[in-house]
Amino acid sequence: MSKEFEHDDPMEMVGFVAPQLTEEDIVEMAENVIDEYIRMGWSDEEVLALFDGGDYQMLRLIRNRKGDAFVRQTVKNVRQRWGSVWRFETIVSDGGENSAQHETHDFIPLESVGRFSR
Repeated sequence: MSKEFEHDDPMEMVGFVAPQLTEEDIVEMAENVIDEYIRMGWSDEEVLALFDGGDYQMLRLIRNRKGDAFVRQTVKNVRQRWGSVWRFETIVSDGGENSAQHETHDFIPLESVGRFSR
């Protein structure tokens, strides 16, 4: 089966050359990705593991271009910016034996964010 070319076909593959990333771009991308995962309650080890796997091409590029020491230092810097993520556990029970359900929650106090500080 073949289809004739249409100039306005929304399914037509389009490619372009992305601009070359500057060092500033790479630092900004690293900080933003790390910031997102830390704010979700991930540990430093979990965040660092993202840079080791091959699943995330951008993170692999950052690690290859800037090195392991840069990634570790950036995780440390972002962690210091946010402080500790509070973890707490909720236990819900209807009173019956072995009926307790455990839920773990992460919470970042808004005071730790500069724009919300008192």
